[in-house]
Amino acid sequence: MLLDIADRGTGEGSDEHFGGYRNFLPDFFREPDPAWNGHPISDLERAELTAVKEQETQPGYKGIDQAFVTKGSLTARRMLNDTSISSCLWTVTLAHFAEWTKCYGDLDIQQSRADNPHGRILDLMNSKWHPLHTSQYVWTKSILPNLILTCMGDRMEMAHSIEGRPPFLDHILTEYINNLPPSMKIRYDPTSGEVVEKWILREASKPFITEELYKRKKHVSPNRLFEQKICSCLAFMLISSLNVSCTSSNV
Repeated sequence: MLLDIADRGTGEGSDEHFGGYRNFLPDFFREPDPAWNGHPISDLERAELTAVKEQETQPGYKGIDQAFVTKGSLTARRMLNDTSISSCLWTVTLAHFAEWTKCYGDLDIQQSRADNPHGRILDLMNSKWHPLHTSQYVWTKSILPNLILTCMGDRMEMAHSIEGRPPFLDHILTEYINNLPPSMKIRYDPTSGEVVEKWILREASKPFITEELYKRKKHVSPNRLFEQKICSCLAFMLISSLNVSCTSSNV
């Protein structure tokens, strides 16, 4: 029996809102959270954790062409409250500027991200927002619409006549989550060294899910570049086999 399914629920926005990506960890540790009343973290320990997590976000894909790697921009970093999120986004998307942008000269990717927010937003980043919130804003304004919702979300679904229902992108929920402190999104245990991402979402879901799902860690999706290489190899093997079987001697 075939089911005609026109819409489905999707999870886009959960990692963005609740701090589910490892790219957020350096900026989570970068400054203390005034709302956190648990075991305090010393300034030295915080600086060490920030450096370690920042280093962990840099490797990206092994063997990647260094032309794709965006170098650090001190000016852009200062504009974005000294966050490291923009410098590590190349590990997620390898997209360059479109060809038509060449009329504006050589553009710097990180500087363009820093120039994009309104002046009022930049003031909030540097005077009020926690670095984690700045990172989430940069990600939500770049990777989420330009990559995730394009290749894996809304546009891909509509291209196949499927209407996605992303509850985590509901504007009322988004406004509520944006006002939560960092410690409600990511929870760090200084004793065990464990980092729990999307903490408040786990707690809210705990009565309705199994213990295994509650404690499950986020797994990085397969490398799309690797998947493309596998598809290319399979296509080459298929074409080669067709060329061998379809020769003048056996047709």
